[in-house]
Amino acid sequence: MGEACRAFNTPVTGGNVSFYNETFIGGLRTAIYPTPTIGMIGLLDDMDNLVGSTFTTPGDAILLLGYPELTLDASEYLVMQYGTPGQNAPSIDLVHEKNLQDLLVALAAKKLVHSAHDISDGGLFVALAEKSIMNADAQLGFSVDLENTNHSPYSIQQQLFSEAQGRVIVSISPEKAKEVIAEAMERHVPIRVIGQVFENDAIIAMNGEELLHFTLEELSGAYYHALEHSLHLDEL
Repeated sequence: MGEACRAFNTPVTGGNVSFYNETFIGGLRTAIYPTPTIGMIGLLDDMDNLVGSTFTTPGDAILLLGYPELTLDASEYLVMQYGTPGQNAPSIDLVHEKNLQDLLVALAAKKLVHSAHDISDGGLFVALAEKSIMNADAQLGFSVDLENTNHSPYSIQQQLFSEAQGRVIVSISPEKAKEVIAEAMERHVPIRVIGQVFENDAIIAMNGEELLHFTLEELSGAYYHALEHSLHLDEL
């Protein structure tokens, strides 16, 4: 944490306190994971540079920034499917993180991005789903082909649900793609086009073959009614 503060020239003056230190994993009571948490307040000098997290414009290109090693360790997927967080937390490259954040600030200042969302809890698929449905009044779908994303031996589970650090999904006007890619390359940030924003449905393909297909209503139902589903109130 200290190294990150120095890399970003960001002071941290306090810490987080947990008032409850137990949880349930796989139906068993256990101690919570060690989770250092930093809450921060940022200053935006120009409101015109504000970039939201959700898709805004049908036809926009979807780009993925960052290309770390994809691991399922410390992911929600492992916990939900197998009841274990795995062995090691994803590694962090602070030089890349600084380059990535500087790139995002520069793209926002040049009005080159319509939206940006980090890949964190739940991985790539969850980040895409959130970009689709989090603005309940203007939901938009997407089509992503992972063939254009990895060209690698990673499993589909790793590609969809890895919580590897240093990745951000942005949406931009297609005519701005060359400029955005050039800016990323200049700052040594890996970048690739992975799909397009659409008005309806969420589709993920691999090597051109459709893997997942959800309507926005299905995604919204899973998100906005999660508590009812968890408590089985929807079955009453």
